[in-house]
Amino acid sequence: MKKAMISVFGLVATGLLVAALCGTAVAQEKQTARCTLTYKIDNMLSVNAEGPCTFFQTGDIVNVQGTVEENGQTYIANIDNSKNEGLLIGAGTFTLAHGKLTKNESTEVVWPNGYVLKIILK
Repeated sequence: MKKAMISVFGLVATGLLVAALCGTAVAQEKQTARCTLTYKIDNMLSVNAEGPCTFFQTGDIVNVQGTVEENGQTYIANIDNSKNEGLLIGAGTFTLAHGKLTKNESTEVVWPNGYVLKIILK
């Protein structure tokens, strides 16, 4: 069985970068990090919501679950590297961003509406 090629988003821990260099995807255990979710208010003021997050990758799909320290709100990001698309849901019910990504790198994804999710390794 041929393993799927992957983008490097989600392969940010040192041991996981080896898999990225080989260009193959493997199921991974949850990793712990800090995340920053950046968004704009009225297309002017940028807000950086920081806090702990966990992430894992299965095949081409990367899942990130985070909590904003300031207010306890949660969010979930589901990235499909094979389609270069992502879904970002806030507070468990609100779709914040959905669709093609304008940037999809190892520790950062960006949606066209201005939402940015960064993973910061501990």
